[in-house]
Amino acid sequence: LRHAYLEGAGFTVGQTNSAFNSFVALDTVMYPINYTLVRQPLIRYSINDRSFGYDLSFEQPETTLLDQNGTIITPKDDVAPDIVARLRYYPSWGEGSVALMGRYITQDQTTLSDGSRVTSNDAAFGWGVNMSGKIKLYGLDDIRIDAQYGVGLGRYVAFSAFPAGSIDAEGNIELQPTYGGHIGYRHWWSQKWRSTLAFSYAG
Repeated sequence: LRHAYLEGAGFTVGQTNSAFNSFVALDTVMYPINYTLVRQPLIRYSINDRSFGYDLSFEQPETTLLDQNGTIITPKDDVAPDIVARLRYYPSWGEGSVALMGRYITQDQTTLSDGSRVTSNDAAFGWGVNMSGKIKLYGLDDIRIDAQYGVGLGRYVAFSAFPAGSIDAEGNIELQPTYGGHIGYRHWWSQKWRSTLAFSYAG
């Protein structure tokens, strides 16, 4: 199930694209490795006018962490929703957006190196910023750019390639920085044919 939501009076309630997603995406068949695409349950309020749009979104908290054995764990982390604020801009020369996110990541149990489980608790505050834009060129051609950085971004970037952080033997959370970006040039050879040359990176 990709989308199932109700929309009205500026509110969106249900499952759909996160407000942290890249607002301007590359026009390619294969997504860049830093792609920011998450669909999840959320409650979002949006305001739109001619040149600007604003979004405030409360979204499902979910994260992955690595324990000291390198095993991926999904701790209970439903204490508070992920909160995203986004500004969308529609100038005559293209489109642009910046999104800010805050996350409260918690864990309530840890697997020790001997395989036993102990109850421990820890919490950490994660955050991230995602900027994307499109610059119009001659004809239908354009340049598209995207960049993100954050601590504890986890599943929001690169199709969950990176965990939000790790847990030590005592159950302490250490969030890790995640970053990425891409730039692409789209050229229209005719009304029916186009090509895109792009470079992307994530780490």
